[in-house]
Amino acid sequence: MDARAHEEVTPRNDAAEKRNEIPGRQAMPEADPLVEIRSAVHSNYAGMVAMLGADNRVYLGREERCHCQDMQVSYYDNQDGSLCFVCDQPDMYYFLYGEGWAHTQAEMLERGLTLGQYEEFASLRDGVLSQFTPHREIMFAGQPFQAPESYLRNAELYEEGQTGNYNMLDGRLNNEPPVRPDLTDGQTYEEIQDLAPETLPEGKTSLMEKLKADRPEHEARQVAPPAPERER
Repeated sequence: MDARAHEEVTPRNDAAEKRNEIPGRQAMPEADPLVEIRSAVHSNYAGMVAMLGADNRVYLGREERCHCQDMQVSYYDNQDGSLCFVCDQPDMYYFLYGEGWAHTQAEMLERGLTLGQYEEFASLRDGVLSQFTPHREIMFAGQPFQAPESYLRNAELYEEGQTGNYNMLDGRLNNEPPVRPDLTDGQTYEEIQDLAPETLPEGKTSLMEKLKADRPEHEARQVAPPAPERER
């Protein structure tokens, strides 16, 4: 069976090809170099446009190769093979061009973002996106994006530090300190005082009790008023 016959017998598996797609691979020009795109916007990387393709994949490409016109199909002219595939997750599109959010990364986890998105963007930033020159960073409450392991550590230091709970730096936010074991077997202070007073710390005398104890001694030390002088 020759190669042509094998190609006819074996159907194309688009799903498998998509799984095997390599982020950062330059999309080589095909017979038709015009790649249809759904949306395009100036990205956070110098000279590059972020694009969401008609195939729902995220791309970066040169500004001069992107053609967007109102009421017409937008496309990217890939004759030079400059179109760069970033990922097949459409939710990463905003991360390539957005300014960010007014809330912290931790707060945004409660407002719709996910840890998986943070991990994906951190991976892209250190991988395929590292070949481009950023001219703006995506921000969270005025702070640049941090990889999940870094921001979780910093957030925990801040949150646990509010209660002085620095001994609970274990990767989980706002967790309570461990409960101390009850060594009294449920007995009250009075019961322990009757049964085993030696196990209790020595009681401290209050300041009022000290003052009362020193009062008689103080009065005894007081000097009697001098007797009036006799007339001569």
